Amino acid sequence: MIHQGKLPVNLKQMSTKRLSVHLLQLVLFYLLIFFKLLDSATSANGVLSSSPEEEEEIEAAIGYGYSIQSVIGDSSGKTLTAHLQLIQNSSILGLDIQFLTLTASFETKDRLRIRITDADSPRWEIPQQILPRQSQSPLRRSLVGNHPSPPQNHRLFLSDPTSDLTFTLQNTAPFGFTVSRISSGDTLFNTTPVNHRPSTYLIFKDQYLQLSSALPPHTSNLYGIGEHTKSSFRLQHNQTLTLWNADIASAKIDLNLYGSHPFYMDVRSPGGITHGVLLLNLMAWMLCTLGIGLPTR
Repeated sequence: MIHQGKLPVNLKQMSTKRLSVHLLQLVLFYLLIFFKLLDSATSANGVLSSSPEEEEEIEAAIGYGYSIQSVIGDSSGKTLTAHLQLIQNSSILGLDIQFLTLTASFETKDRLRIRITDADSPRWEIPQQILPRQSQSPLRRSLVGNHPSPPQNHRLFLSDPTSDLTFTLQNTAPFGFTVSRISSGDTLFNTTPVNHRPSTYLIFKDQYLQLSSALPPHTSNLYGIGEHTKSSFRLQHNQTLTLWNADIASAKIDLNLYGSHPFYMDVRSPGGITHGVLLLNLMAWMLCTLGIGLPTR
């Protein structure tokens, strides 16, 4: 039966409210579809999603690296000191330290130490009584008067006749350095910067440090950087590890635990020749294994 006529006032108001709710739900539904389609399209075309160039610009704002101002060696020929200057300031994550001192020295024929610190102000370092080591007293910038200009050579070398290790300083902008094994030709530690890749630059701020080492993609096998729960002793590619002591039960994998041990071993394939790297610092660390690089922050 079809009834014609006017609806009661209260029934008419109820029908109008229901209609408004249905219209609102319909509008929200189509808006959701629209934004979903827009997100898919722009992600594919790189319009609204972050492009690699934009990501590099964000990353570039953290720091721009350092250049070499002067280099001197001691009388023994086993120590090299480089004075570094900031290329460009950046206020992201704090102010940059303007001048640094890098000292590379052979402590034994099998151990090469590289120390990077503020050139103008003393920084807190691990006390000698905790970890005894040879003292280093690099010259201040104000005392380096006989080398006022940067070195002209593109590369500077430090080696010891009794050692299988060699240290190479890259006079580039930004600068970098490598540690190599002479007998095999393997590069053990490589901070050579990659153009327009700020994640490969040395960044030294008051409360933020960054150092990256490139790794051979198919022969490097890393172990260490404890204490963590892991599914494998061998560190995996694209893995982020945190060095920060935490009182957490080891029920789950990929968690940082009670201790921080900033040391890793690199077993090279196929011969199994091994070297170790100690990152002598007690601050909180974040280490990423990217397959071809090892950024530490």
